[in-house]
Amino acid sequence: MTQTITLWNETGGVGKTTSAVSLAMLGAIRGLNTILVDLDPRAASTKWIGAAPKDEGMHVGAILADPAPEGWGEELALPTTWHDNLRIIPSDRSVAHREAERPDGGEVRLRAALRGTTADFVVIDAPNRQGGLLPMNALMASDAVIYAATASEDGVDGIDGASETLAAFARSQQLRGSSLIPLELGVILTSVSDTIQPKVEKRSIDYVLEQGIGLTPFVPKREAVRQSRFKGEWYGSAGYERADIVVNAYDQLLTTILERTPHHDD
Repeated sequence: MTQTITLWNETGGVGKTTSAVSLAMLGAIRGLNTILVDLDPRAASTKWIGAAPKDEGMHVGAILADPAPEGWGEELALPTTWHDNLRIIPSDRSVAHREAERPDGGEVRLRAALRGTTADFVVIDAPNRQGGLLPMNALMASDAVIYAATASEDGVDGIDGASETLAAFARSQQLRGSSLIPLELGVILTSVSDTIQPKVEKRSIDYVLEQGIGLTPFVPKREAVRQSRFKGEWYGSAGYERADIVVNAYDQLLTTILERTPHHDD
């Protein structure tokens, strides 16, 4: 039985990849057989973890391009140096070429590729898009969606847009008689100041709380996260000063996410 989640926001640069990588790594640390799927053409998760496809074209784009990718998830998932329980299906800039395509059944290819996976936990780093083949593949493959955002105007706008897209997707699925509709779990707020909060940040936090969609705890801002991404390292490793508070926040969030996310066995 697998739990699959998507980290999503329709705005870029708001903590989506940090959240996806952090939750995947902490799942692996807990002993879960974990696969991180980098569905973003920017390949931010792939670059951070330092993964490279086995051969040219052996990345998530191969799944999206093939009409019968059943079981490819296991074939394309690469081991990582970060943890024995963590694998990644890498991305590549060429994945952007798939975005304009509308093949019949194209939106279920990632789900098909993950069918029969040995993973306990799958985390999808979705692209910051308003729709199209890539986000639809993420939604069709997922049991739950989590919005990741900074407490900013861009972050909140991206949450609202993604939520509207998910609602439209759910309506479309219902009309088709399909039960493949991921659960909307809520918002992870990242890079939150733990001293004096700027007005925009406070308003953004208040908005999320008023809507009742905030997952707690909020993730505090720490320079260690930015440094570790630059170096291609896990910020939870020894040597990153004051990073433990970020690790602890994501670990508490992971507990909530695992408790609320349904399982599937197809």
